[in-house]
Amino acid sequence: MSSINSRIAYSYIKNNKRLTIVAALGIVIGMSVYIFLNSMLAGFDTKTNELVFRTIPAIKVFKDDELSKPIVNFKDKFSIIVNPKIVPNTNNISNPNSLILFLE
Repeated sequence: MSSINSRIAYSYIKNNKRLTIVAALGIVIGMSVYIFLNSMLAGFDTKTNELVFRTIPAIKVFKDDELSKPIVNFKDKFSIIVNPKIVPNTNNISNPNSLILFLE
């Protein structure tokens, strides 16, 4: 025989047919929207990658200076370099009085 929990669940589903249908439709619609949005975003990602890599070069040439020192040197082949962003030490404006005079 079935347990009391199974009997309660079956009677609830059988007696509240509208509520069961609405819940099932909500789950189906929610899963459909989720699948649609994931597919759409995957397509946008593929298209964006195609457009970006068609216009931006994959190899960049850097000026060889103090900021672009090779990390690893290979003999007669190539070098791995790093090109860090220059970040100011402080968030203050240097020489603000001359900037104010220039703007006035």
